[in-house]
Amino acid sequence: MVKSIVVSTARLPKTLVEKLKIYAEYFYLDETLNKEEILSNAEVLITWGQDFDYKEIRKMKKLKAIQTLSAGVDHVPFKEIPDSVLLYSNAGAYSEQCGEFAWALILALSKGLNNIVLERQKYLEGIYSKPRRINNSKILIFGTGGIGKTVARIGKGFKTYNVGVNRSGNKPEFFNEVLSSEVAFERLSDFDIVVIALPLNKYTYKLFKYEQLVKLKDESILVNVGRGDIVDEESLYKVLKERPSIRYGSDVWWKYDDKEAFETKTGIHKLPNAIFTPHISGVSGKGFIEESMSEAIENVIRIITNNNPRNLVDTNDYI
Repeated sequence: MVKSIVVSTARLPKTLVEKLKIYAEYFYLDETLNKEEILSNAEVLITWGQDFDYKEIRKMKKLKAIQTLSAGVDHVPFKEIPDSVLLYSNAGAYSEQCGEFAWALILALSKGLNNIVLERQKYLEGIYSKPRRINNSKILIFGTGGIGKTVARIGKGFKTYNVGVNRSGNKPEFFNEVLSSEVAFERLSDFDIVVIALPLNKYTYKLFKYEQLVKLKDESILVNVGRGDIVDEESLYKVLKERPSIRYGSDVWWKYDDKEAFETKTGIHKLPNAIFTPHISGVSGKGFIEESMSEAIENVIRIITNNNPRNLVDTNDYI
């Protein structure tokens, strides 16, 4: 039986290459001598998403599927991909570490680590630094996928009441209830902690504007481990300046000219009631890259063997 040809823009660990070669002929494009011929016969492309020249797809007449190694796909140029080619994300591969990181931000903000003052009384009384209690908090989590579920599960250790927000209405484990975004925004002032764990698409772009953010509860915490552009930067800056008791933590940044920049137009990252980190929540120490790649390779094998591949992307959410 002729094996499918799978190509990758990323160098895969040897163990994953060996696993993949049981089912397919595999080629790492940077080390392929007859690249044109390989591309013309490739059926599956593995890529981080932004490390491939999508104009090359015109040469890939047999291409059936693209598998990203990244969880998010908002950086993929969907208009360059033919309708006949299916796109699969690596959603869920980074959920545990991102959920843990969300809690690192929540705990840091709740204890005033965003604005440490080395004078005890000033620390305890300062609006930007005074510690707050997390136990028995009400948490609103936008996105009930892998990251959202991890945040909810960890929260149960703090006896939190977890409310999820999604479009399906399904209530996953660890959530007490689930709301639509419309209802959630109406009830925003009920929550001590709000976590954004959504993908960026045409429905979530600037979902959080001033009219929503202004409904946040005094002394609440807002954490974003989704994408920066889900929140309108100018609106958030205005709210954090107007209401300094609200604290914001983010591992994701806004894009300028289609590139995420670890800088902001407003200077919001320098505010005393904010913590920003350089998009590292998916990192979890030695071996995490191979672990996350393994999820994608398992899915490529499902694609090749027609065995219920996961994480099919609905391109209509982006185009």
